[in-house]
Amino acid sequence: MFSFNNQNQYKGFTLLELLIVIAIIAILATMVFVLFNTGQALKKTRDAQRFSELRALHTALAFYNVTYPGRSLCDPSLMYVSIPSETDLSGCPLAAGFTGWGQVANSSLKNIYGTGWVPVNFDEIPGKSPIGALPVEPQNKLTGSCPDPAASPPDVYYRFACNDTEKTWEFDSRLESIKYKDNEDRDGVDGGNHPDRYEVGRDKKLLPADE
Repeated sequence: MFSFNNQNQYKGFTLLELLIVIAIIAILATMVFVLFNTGQALKKTRDAQRFSELRALHTALAFYNVTYPGRSLCDPSLMYVSIPSETDLSGCPLAAGFTGWGQVANSSLKNIYGTGWVPVNFDEIPGKSPIGALPVEPQNKLTGSCPDPAASPPDVYYRFACNDTEKTWEFDSRLESIKYKDNEDRDGVDGGNHPDRYEVGRDKKLLPADE
């Protein structure tokens, strides 16, 4: 028979229990907030590095071109990338106008002697090279085996292309942080043709907008 004598087992939460639950929720919310902001801080730092490095590459190439105006800057049929040749892209699709990928081994990526991922011998510039080493994208990785504009998480690497006749060029990279990518839209207002890549150079339409 049901008894009404055991009423205590159906009682609700006590004030102390509610306070403990609220405190736990507050702690968890704080942890999530801290982790999110720490992640965004790291992304902002990497984006700032990208801005600096791409501008440095652009300035160094302009200096080289002024010093040696008749020298070749690259093979215009190639799309040069900072992804090392150990990740072979030769079987990956390319945008119209390009016939191959420009890649070098991981050990050579930063070389400034014409054998790095940007095929220019900056060491030839009289006095001193404007850069000590070719910068490489802070993360420099693909999600899959080939570059994919729809990859999640996004592929992150530097690209370079040139028009060797007109002596124009372009470098670009994806951005990560909410501050620079979304709030300030740095990749959308740089004058280039790609809405999701930050672009610098003399011709910001050399690299394809659909990759």
